[in-house]
Amino acid sequence: MNELLSDIAKTMSARDGEILISNVDNSLSSQITTQKLFEHIELLKSNNIRQRVLCVEGTKNVLSPNDECRWITQEHLDGRQVTFIYGGKVAFQLWDQSMIIVVNSIEAHNAEAKRFEKLWVSATRPTGKTTAQKRQNA
Repeated sequence: MNELLSDIAKTMSARDGEILISNVDNSLSSQITTQKLFEHIELLKSNNIRQRVLCVEGTKNVLSPNDECRWITQEHLDGRQVTFIYGGKVAFQLWDQSMIIVVNSIEAHNAEAKRFEKLWVSATRPTGKTTAQKRQNA
């Protein structure tokens, strides 16, 4: 994961743009060193990069402010694979985080960005309660 964040930094430095990350759950924060997380946040700030994150409902997002995060329900999960879309590339974290494959293709980037946008529209803003908890209280 640290190597992926390094590639994101190399690809996105000195350019405005956006990083889209989908299917994030609570395990992502344990895969990133604190130093790499701080470097990533500095990259976003100093290069005017927006980052939007689609998290599994109930996830505490560590990568972006809450206004740049949306929750998706379990039925919208895409095979539990985390996807990073940035700078004409797509990175897929596969097989229970044991491998990350980076595809350098504008066509793949555009296709995955389109899929992300469809999910973003139907996703909800993070709240204190998940959909299941809201149903139980109703």
